Amino acid sequence: MSAINKDGSLNVSMLERQVREDMAIYTKSRAEDGMKKRALHASVDYDEFKNLVSASQLKPIGRRDVSSLFNGCSGSHSTLRNRTVHGGGIGCLDGYIDEKKKNENKKKEITTKSQESKGISSSTKSSRDAYNFLALWKQQCSSSAGAALSFLLQIEEKPETICEQYFSTDVDSDVVGDIVSALHLLMCLALDKNDHNDESVVALIAGTSDEPDSTLKFISSWLKAMTTCGRFDLAISFMTATQESQLKEIVEFVKTSTDTENADDDYLCRYNELLKC
Repeated sequence: MSAINKDGSLNVSMLERQVREDMAIYTKSRAEDGMKKRALHASVDYDEFKNLVSASQLKPIGRRDVSSLFNGCSGSHSTLRNRTVHGGGIGCLDGYIDEKKKNENKKKEITTKSQESKGISSSTKSSRDAYNFLALWKQQCSSSAGAALSFLLQIEEKPETICEQYFSTDVDSDVVGDIVSALHLLMCLALDKNDHNDESVVALIAGTSDEPDSTLKFISSWLKAMTTCGRFDLAISFMTATQESQLKEIVEFVKTSTDTENADDDYLCRYNELLKC
């Protein structure tokens, strides 16, 4: 069908339909693309990721919207409200919601008991907690190496705890890059090679510990903890040339500053393999 009629006028209806179709395609593509970026770090597995993406255009329906489906048909509405779920005497809609909540709570209790009986650690945070932590991380660390270092120094949990709770399944290459930039800045401050002149960071470091080897312990603990993150090897492969060079300097700094007799250098050997030092 042509956009121009035989009499030379525009086929407005066809143009409107084409615009609506194009807008629908664009809206769907934009929604799915945004959801993919969010679901990449919020989902536990591929099935949950796929479900989130497939539901990217769905909007939540409130109780008022659901109840409006039955307005104007009191007979059918009354009949539906009097139906029971599994013979429990509960209204169909409310009963289904209540029953679903009960089943979900039972599943959670069974899962928790099963994990406790098997001795499985429950330290890993939920997808929502991990997503919120990652959002805070990007907000605090993306501006500069000094900001990233300040954030790392103010985290109360140990590096191994952070990696276990939030990055046991997957660690973003940007997160690894932020950590590397922060550790490199700390190393430069320790070696008195700082070109950043960030007085707030220097003051923060000075107030963290009076131990002379605290900087080395901090850097080595983060290097070791990062190797426990999920898909760590893949994140390393996506680092920039600058970040890779900085990481090599950090690893060399730790190797030359550590007592070789009592050193746990297995994680350093892994860095050597990944960076081909």
